[in-house]
Amino acid sequence: MPSQSNKQPTLRFAKSEKVVITEGEEVKAPLRLTGQAVSILFKRIAHVQAWEVVYSLNGKDMKPINIRDRNQELTFNQKGVYRLTKVC
Repeated sequence: MPSQSNKQPTLRFAKSEKVVITEGEEVKAPLRLTGQAVSILFKRIAHVQAWEVVYSLNGKDMKPINIRDRNQELTFNQKGVYRLTKVC
């Protein structure tokens, strides 16, 4: 049986498939990442293991972000519907 570190990455919100924010609200949405992270150059100093994650706000993909902790939280504070769209 292959170890988790050799699997393709997967990504989901811990509690639902989307996060909905109303005006003036701030939400911390915990993530659940599995599979192999990739090596990235961190601050031009060292390589670290991370996942590149893309989420959308109201259907528009946002800039990719690097996540190093498989259970990290993302903080959202703009009104709208957030969905996870890509992980690598």
